[in-house]
Amino acid sequence: MLVCQLIHQVVELHLKLVKFQERIHEKEDEKNELREEKLVLKERIKQKLKSITVQPIGVIPAYPPAYQAGANKMSVFPSYSFIPVWQYLSSSTCDKSQDHALRPPAA
Repeated sequence: MLVCQLIHQVVELHLKLVKFQERIHEKEDEKNELREEKLVLKERIKQKLKSITVQPIGVIPAYPPAYQAGANKMSVFPSYSFIPVWQYLSSSTCDKSQDHALRPPAA
């Protein structure tokens, strides 16, 4: 009777072992599939990153230089574009007759 029970337990343990081995193989296959998918996704990300051009952080684009106007032309500065500001100033601001009293020389 004891030998029969032992044989029965050994057979059950063997069946459990076979089931565990099958599950291990299934998990390994799933793991390999996920690894392949990961590699494919990495390649896609690398391709997308190569196609995108981004300026590095900290690099400031050069400020455009002021236009060097000729003798008969009005100079243009990038911040003011083509609008001459002096037209919109009041006449008292443009009056130079009282400059010596209102604004003494700096030197």
